Amino acid sequence: MIVLPFILEKGFSEYYLYLATKIMVWALYAMSFNIVLGYGDMMSFGHAAFFGIGAYTCSLLLIKASCHMALAFAAAPFAAAAAGLIIGYFSVRIKGVFYFATITLSFAQLAYILAFKWRSFTFGDDGIQGIPVPALISTDETYVNYYFFALIIILICIYVLWKIVKSPFGLMLKSLRENPERATFVGMNVENYRLIAFVISAFFSGIAGVLYALLETSIAPDILSMVGLTNKAGEMAGILPAGDRKRLEFGIVLATDPDLLLLDEPTCGMSRVETTNTIDLIQQIAEKESLTVLFTEHKMDVVFSISSFITVMNFGAIIAAGEPDEIRANEKVQKIYFGEG
Repeated sequence: MIVLPFILEKGFSEYYLYLATKIMVWALYAMSFNIVLGYGDMMSFGHAAFFGIGAYTCSLLLIKASCHMALAFAAAPFAAAAAGLIIGYFSVRIKGVFYFATITLSFAQLAYILAFKWRSFTFGDDGIQGIPVPALISTDETYVNYYFFALIIILICIYVLWKIVKSPFGLMLKSLRENPERATFVGMNVENYRLIAFVISAFFSGIAGVLYALLETSIAPDILSMVGLTNKAGEMAGILPAGDRKRLEFGIVLATDPDLLLLDEPTCGMSRVETTNTIDLIQQIAEKESLTVLFTEHKMDVVFSISSFITVMNFGAIIAAGEPDEIRANEKVQKIYFGEG
């Protein structure tokens, strides 16, 4: 684990080091979830909410309150644990796997709606961009420092989780999982043990969320919401209309947090309405994400609607370059593309 970042960065590329760090973060989240499902036998469908609460709490404290990194990092898992206490208080009393899963999913959807709709506080579907990260663990130049930072935090969390599951409390959870009726008969308070497990799991899920936010330096409630496809989340990509498929492609690209967006005839094959919607989407994405957009397009109305600088080519040769007004006034462009002159 110590030499891995140097091997990945020098032998392959920084992307693989970034991916390895991300895998570690998700592994911590999976281990925290295992406390609820693997040891507590509780099928929670809403555990991602605690991951998100941790990420949002740290990010908002850093951006809105200008808190010190250590304070923001420490506060986030406790916020997730507090949410876990509230949600768990109602959930652990529910009998039956289906009903437990349903109520936890409902709470998670509530958390999602708050993040998505409370724009004045959470920035809504714009997400939180440019999360400040200390220079020591910044990923601007290399992921090595952040890899070791995350590795240390995750190893500490794994050790604590291991101690918990090996403790008398962990053994009690195992007995509840194997035979809750018998555990009740010998005097165990089943609901209390499950609630504690739920809160512990939420706490460590919050830590995973913080690590994710600091790695990405940006978070959003949903990539699909950013491209206007929230209502199509349950549909297969292959049956989407051309305009929606293009939106989905934009979403896939945005998930990689790019600095430059390259598009090849983005409105090809679209109706007039789809073309207009796509133009609006590209402009919104470029503005919200501070992206540079470079694209090729033969529809001049699309080009003039989006571009701040245009290069015109004809049979592989550049015939004009400049701002939209300059291009419109160019005689060669008028003759070749507009049929004028």
